[in-house]
Amino acid sequence: MASPQPPVRRPGQRSAGVPRTPAPRGAPARSAPPLLGKRGAVVPRPSPGRVPRGGRRRGRNPGLPSRTRGVKVLFATQGKYGERIAEYVTANRPQGWEILRLPLRRGLPVVIDDPDEVLPASIPAADLLVSLHESSGAAELIPDIAQRCGAAAVLAAVDDRATCPRGLENQIGKRLGAMGVAFAFPRPLCGFEGGPHPLLNAFAERFGRPRMRIDADGDRVGLVTIERDCPCGAGRFVAKVLPGTRLSEAADTGALRHHHHPCMASMEVDPELSDTLMHLSGYIFRAAINAAIRKG
Repeated sequence: MASPQPPVRRPGQRSAGVPRTPAPRGAPARSAPPLLGKRGAVVPRPSPGRVPRGGRRRGRNPGLPSRTRGVKVLFATQGKYGERIAEYVTANRPQGWEILRLPLRRGLPVVIDDPDEVLPASIPAADLLVSLHESSGAAELIPDIAQRCGAAAVLAAVDDRATCPRGLENQIGKRLGAMGVAFAFPRPLCGFEGGPHPLLNAFAERFGRPRMRIDADGDRVGLVTIERDCPCGAGRFVAKVLPGTRLSEAADTGALRHHHHPCMASMEVDPELSDTLMHLSGYIFRAAINAAIRKG
C-alpha cells in the first residue's frame, strides 16, 4: 500500500485536547455518541412551563413544512470551510429548498454575555438551522440563533471537539430541549445519518453519510455513481479517481483521495475517540467504497 499523503489541515487549527466536562446538574442523561458519525439526534421533550428567553416558545411542529412553502435551511458559518459546504448544498439542494446564510465573525469571545452584541438585529426565519461553527464562541450562540430564526431542528457539526467540548454540547442541548427544538451533533458531519425528526432525516437523505454504487469492469472499478453525497461534496471528489482502480485497492485509493479534499474535520486527536476526526472521516469513505463493491 502506498504511504498516506499528508492530510489537508485547517490553518490555525487548535488542539482538540479539551478535558471532558460533566453535564450540568439536572441535565438529562446522554449516552455516549456512536463512532463514525452514526445517528446521534434527539427530539427533546420541552420542560413544562419553560419559556425561552424572548417571552415565547419558538419551536415549531416537528413535521415537515408544507410542500407549498418548502423548507428553509439557515447555515450559520464562520469561515471559508463552512461557506464551501453551504455553497455545495445550495448548488445541489432539492427542489423547494431555500438556503439562507448567517455569517458569524471570527474571533468571537469564548463566553458571550450578550448575544445582541455579536448577532445581527434581524435573522431570517428558517425551519432547520445548520451550525458550521469554527470556535466555541460561535457554538455557544446556537440556541440564540435557533430561537431567533424559529428553527424546529438544529444540526450542529462537531468536526473539531475543541470548538464544541462535551460540556458545551450538553449545555446547548439542554437549552434547545427547553425550547422544544430537536437537535443532532454529528461527529464528523459526513457521517450524519439523520434522526427522529423529519427535518433532520430530510437533510441526511440528500446530504449525509456517503453512499455510492460501483459497477465492476472485470477486476477493476468501472462506473461510479454517487447515490448520496456528504454536505461538503467529498463523495464526488473521491469518485473521480476510482474508475480503473483495482477493486482490491479501491478503498485505500478513495481514503487517500479524501484526505486531499478541503475538510473541516480536525487532525488533532479527539480525547474521547483516541483518533482524529479526519481519520474517522476517511474510515467512513473506506466503508462506503467497500459496501458498494460488495453490493456490486
